[in-house]
Amino acid sequence: MAKILIIEDSRAQQALLARFLSDKKHEVTTAGDGEQGLEQLKSGRFDAVITDIVLPRMDGIELIREIRASCDYPLVIIAISGGSTHAVQSHLETARIAGADGALAKPFQRTALQQLLQDLLRKNAASGGPGNPAG
Repeated sequence: MAKILIIEDSRAQQALLARFLSDKKHEVTTAGDGEQGLEQLKSGRFDAVITDIVLPRMDGIELIREIRASCDYPLVIIAISGGSTHAVQSHLETARIAGADGALAKPFQRTALQQLLQDLLRKNAASGGPGNPAG
């Protein structure tokens, strides 16, 4: 279905997300930090990025800004974050301002991620993606 890049420093969370999305027939690539994620984006084309906000070497907010500044094709970005309620809401709101198309607070239901991903991929395809004059 879709080529998805998961950027998550928790190996357990990364593995769970990768397996779930692979089981849904998506092609999944993973990275453990923001810099690795950017390298993956430079070496391949993806339909969506799912990124944690709190990451080593480059946080998710900086990563989202960098992706939006440098990516020359339509790309869905979903931000995920966990921790205290106030911190999570602040992180996710900042991620939206930075350019994330959607956001989920950890822990979340995998079905919620799948639904959000499907909705955003559909919307992105219909509008031609972020920055498209038709969208």
